[in-house]
Amino acid sequence: MAVKVLPPEAAEQPERRQRFEREARAVARLNHPHICALYDVGQQDGVEFLVMEYLEGETLSARLACGPLPLEQALKHATALAQALARAHREGITHRDIKPSNVMLTDGGVKLLDFGLAKLRDPASGSGPGTSGMAPGATILHSPLDDQSTGVAISPEGTLVGTIAYMSPEQLEGRAVDARTDIYALGLIVYEMITGQRAFASGSQAGLIAAILKEDPPPMTTLQPKTPAAVERIIITALAKDPAKRWQDAGDLARELSWVITDSDTTTGNGRPPIPNPVWRPWTAAAVIVAAIGTTGVVWRIRDADSAVRNPPSSVRNLVVLPCRANGDAATQAYCDGLTDTLSAKLTPLAVARGLQLTSTVEVRGRGVHDAAQARREFGATLILEGSILRAGDQLRINYVLVDATTLEQIDAYSTTAAAGDPFGIQDRVTSWATGVLAMRLNSGERQTLSASGTRVPGALDLYLEGRGYVLDFQKAGNIDAAIDRFTRAIELDSRFALPHAGLGGALWLKYEASHDTAIVTQARAACTQALALDPAAAPAHVCLGTIALGTGAFADAAREFQAALDREATSDEAYLGLARAQARGGAAQTAEATYQRAIALRPEYWATHVWLGTFYREQGRYAEAARAYEAALPLTPDNARVYYVLGGLYFTVGRYDDAIAACRKSVALQPSVPAYGNWGATLARLRRFTEAVDVYERARSLGPEDYRLVGNLARAYYWSNRRTEARAMYEHAARLALQTLGVNPQDLDARISLADFYAKLGDRTRALEQLQRLPGDITDPHLLVFGAVVHMDIADRASALGSLERAAGRGMAANELRDWIELDPLKEEPRFAALIR
Repeated sequence: MAVKVLPPEAAEQPERRQRFEREARAVARLNHPHICALYDVGQQDGVEFLVMEYLEGETLSARLACGPLPLEQALKHATALAQALARAHREGITHRDIKPSNVMLTDGGVKLLDFGLAKLRDPASGSGPGTSGMAPGATILHSPLDDQSTGVAISPEGTLVGTIAYMSPEQLEGRAVDARTDIYALGLIVYEMITGQRAFASGSQAGLIAAILKEDPPPMTTLQPKTPAAVERIIITALAKDPAKRWQDAGDLARELSWVITDSDTTTGNGRPPIPNPVWRPWTAAAVIVAAIGTTGVVWRIRDADSAVRNPPSSVRNLVVLPCRANGDAATQAYCDGLTDTLSAKLTPLAVARGLQLTSTVEVRGRGVHDAAQARREFGATLILEGSILRAGDQLRINYVLVDATTLEQIDAYSTTAAAGDPFGIQDRVTSWATGVLAMRLNSGERQTLSASGTRVPGALDLYLEGRGYVLDFQKAGNIDAAIDRFTRAIELDSRFALPHAGLGGALWLKYEASHDTAIVTQARAACTQALALDPAAAPAHVCLGTIALGTGAFADAAREFQAALDREATSDEAYLGLARAQARGGAAQTAEATYQRAIALRPEYWATHVWLGTFYREQGRYAEAARAYEAALPLTPDNARVYYVLGGLYFTVGRYDDAIAACRKSVALQPSVPAYGNWGATLARLRRFTEAVDVYERARSLGPEDYRLVGNLARAYYWSNRRTEARAMYEHAARLALQTLGVNPQDLDARISLADFYAKLGDRTRALEQLQRLPGDITDPHLLVFGAVVHMDIADRASALGSLERAAGRGMAANELRDWIELDPLKEEPRFAALIR
């Protein structure tokens, strides 16, 4: 045991005494293997003391002085600390002083120390994130040391108490702190354990505070190239400036880290976790999956081709344009992003025409790729183009560099200084350099296209680029409104400039999808229409109108607009995907398949087109072909979270439930997303592990935004977990969301049949039947037919349910999909049903 005393001279200092008492009260409420235990509190001869667990070892700060920790060790320590914090948070305790010197490394693992700055809250109050599940009965402890409105530790002299290098932005700004503040600090510690360097450093306290508030830490892979992409994404999430963007619960963070460890007890030489047999070995683009749909389900044959993944043929030139880096305010960053996106859009048709693959900037940003090594791992990049902007007054310093992604050596670089109000000159100079260094010999028409902007008003182009940058990062709070503002102001400066009208229409549609405010749809369509009237040759205007037509069920109109966009811009990913979806939803499946194949033929090394085709095949019940399409994408993007969650969906459909869960867990470890959690939750529900499904669905909900599918699935999990009151509330909420969707797109069959199910689950047979009667009689999607059978069982119509299942089986639906719905259990004694699943 160890005795910690408060000397008499310290006891006379209110601040020291309060910290001592605070630690006693905090630790007394905690019992966890990774928190230093408190055995007794007492006083003798006027000296207060704590009897605590005696620990042998060294502090983490002492260990870090010798350099970074081995990756496996760092991850295990990080997981243990996250578990300790989760326990503290459940007890209503926010540590507020997480730093390496408060972590002890012992032979038995790590121990969290020193709760002297902890903020204690009554856990029964449930106030703030991280307080769910706390035991009731604790009291709120108030102290002059605390600013109780914010929870920031402040000394009597008014200065911050704690170590600034490990403080969160909200602590430094005097805003409210909660469990997410500790999660941020833990993210800093894990970053330092892996890289050996602090995430933020400066020669002055002011500079350090500015860095924490405004800057992003250097990518972990630039300091430690073997850092797995999944680990970096976990830490990036923990270090989000906005607490709402971080992990909301330390338990979630612990699980994410533990899954990375589970996937890899060690790491491979290329810095990625090794992929366990048999499911996660890298696949070649050859026929490595042989699928046979029949009574035995699906048979998979897999072989290793790791070298093909890591070393794409030198003949394939795959260019990835990384996100732009900017100093200064959010507007400068948005301008930087818009400039890079515009450059990428201008280069794409030129690159494709010359056999150079170019990955969409939307995909790059969506995957969080920000350095050459990561782009090579995740996209198979052979070339990297990266830009940055430094603003000083009214001057911009533009820097671009072309890097060989294989050797990470610089091929060429370009720098120029220009006035902030000269966007034309900046664009022209950068594109001229980029095409030259990429050895593109342009004809006169191509040169004219590169220099075209649609306006000669510098301010209008500046604002358009800013708006485009905000749209690229539309999921960040406030960015959609910022984009709408910039596009509107650009139009005010030059009402004849078509592109901001199209940008405004697209941004308004995004706002509708986030808010479900149907009045916005009319505004969005008007903006798109105006863009087309100003410039009928502008592909973005046609894409804008096509997107709205597709989203409102006007499939023929959508197909016409997307085809018009392709006629004007033959390499538009948005147009290809929109056209194929419009054709499929309009009943022209063969035409849609041909469109997907055209997109693949145009850019055979682009992973996303293969995924689009695989999803199309899956929706058609053509599972073997879906598998082949998905497996063709993996060698092109071996760490792609999206490919893993769509694979999880396919495994779920054909009854490979363990593989489905593994795929979704892999996807979440790479990048948490609603689809990954959604497929995972659906698999757990199919296995009738409904309590676990509730937990996973709730995690999906926390990522937002909600839609009727997710809320309906959560309601179903609640129902079968015997949480009927919560289930009813969720079904009512899901019905409202489905009605909003149908108000915009009455042709959305999934929303229609889901609404029928929600009404049936709520006991409203009349309205359920009304929705079923509004469905077309020629539904061919086997998944919708099975779901229709579930609805018929909800309203006690066994004959119609059997008929719908027989039609689904005739469309190739796997037997497990007919067999494993819990709602269909009453049919198992029916001879017709038994014949279907034999």
